[in-house]
Amino acid sequence: MPQNHDRIKQLAELSINRRQTNLPSINSSLMQDIVTPKTVEKLKTIRQIAPKSVQELRNEAYKNRSLLEKVKEFAGSSGNLYLTFGGTGDLVLLLGECYNDPSAKIVYFSNQSSIDLANEFIKFFNLKSFIHPNIMGTKTANHVTDLLIRTGRLKTSAHLARNLDYNDWKKNSNYYEPRLPRLTDWIDRIGKNDIYKSKKLMIISPSGSVRSESKQRYLNVTEYLTIVNIYLQKGWTVFSTGSEKDIISYPAINHQNHLWITSTKTFKNGSMVSTHPFINFLKIINSASEVISVDTWLKTYTLLAGIPTKVIESKFYDTYLPFGHDPSDFVFLNKNVWPHLSIIRPEDIIKEIAIN
Repeated sequence: MPQNHDRIKQLAELSINRRQTNLPSINSSLMQDIVTPKTVEKLKTIRQIAPKSVQELRNEAYKNRSLLEKVKEFAGSSGNLYLTFGGTGDLVLLLGECYNDPSAKIVYFSNQSSIDLANEFIKFFNLKSFIHPNIMGTKTANHVTDLLIRTGRLKTSAHLARNLDYNDWKKNSNYYEPRLPRLTDWIDRIGKNDIYKSKKLMIISPSGSVRSESKQRYLNVTEYLTIVNIYLQKGWTVFSTGSEKDIISYPAINHQNHLWITSTKTFKNGSMVSTHPFINFLKIINSASEVISVDTWLKTYTLLAGIPTKVIESKFYDTYLPFGHDPSDFVFLNKNVWPHLSIIRPEDIIKEIAIN
C-alpha cells in the first residue's frame, strides 16, 4: 500500500513540525482519513446502501436471462400450455380454445400493434400469459416451440402451423379444420348490453391495424360512409369500431344513432364522450344483429360468438383477391369452419341493404 505509506510518513512529519509551531491538533477524523485505505472507504459506502429485496434481485436475474430461459421458467412443471404468433385475431382464435381452461398458460408472440388489446383480452379472461414481441421467422421461434412440445403439455393450440410453416395451412387444410374451435359460450358468459337487446345494431370495423395497398384490408372513405349511412337511414343503430388511429382516417358521422367505440372509449362526432370497461365493449359486440368487418380480429371474435358476420373481400392494389391467395384464408375465412361467415364486397353490401 505505497499510497497509504506516504500518507503515514506525511503524518509523522506533521507531528514533528507541530512541536515547533502552533499548528492545530490533528483530530481523530483527520487521522482516520489519512490511515484508512480507499478500498475500505468504498466498502463502507456500499454497506450504507439499502440492501435489495429478494424480488429486486430476481428481477435483475430474470432480465439477463435468454428468451428461451424465460419461456422455460414460465412454462414451469404444471398447467396446459398454448402457443401462438401474430396479431390479435391469432390470439382470439387461441382464446376460443383455452378461455375456459383454468390451468391454461398462454405463450403469445405478438405483433407490436396488437400487444395492448391482447393484454385486455387476457386480463379479462384471467389467464396466465407470457407476451413478447413477435419472433416469427427466427430460429428462436422454433426453439421455443420445440421446448414447449418437449414438456408434453402443449395443447392443440388451434391453428399453430406444423414446423411454423404457415403454407401448411393451405397444403393440409384438412388437418387444421377439425382442430379449430367453432363456437364459444361468450354471449352467455359475458352477456349483452341491455340497451341494444331489442334494437337493430350493426357493428362495422372498416380497417385493419396495418393499411397497405399490397393487402388492402380497409374500406375507402366512400365505401365506409355509404354503408354506414344506408344502415342509419334504414333505422339501424351503427357502431364503428377500431383503434383511435383509425378514427382519424374517416370523417366523423354526425348522427344520433352512430358512435365510434374502441376497447375502452366512446366517440361521438369525432370527439371522445366517455370511457368504459373492456367488458362493456364486449357486451356491445355481443348485442350486434349483424357485423361487417374487414379481415381483422373482430370477425374472429364474432364468428366464435356465433354472430352473423360479413367479411369484406381483401384487395391487392384495388383488385379483389380470390380465396386462398393467402394461406391464412384456410383458417380465418374457411366456410367449412365458420357457418356464420359470408365473404362479400362493399358494392354488394350496398345493393343488399338498399333493396331490403
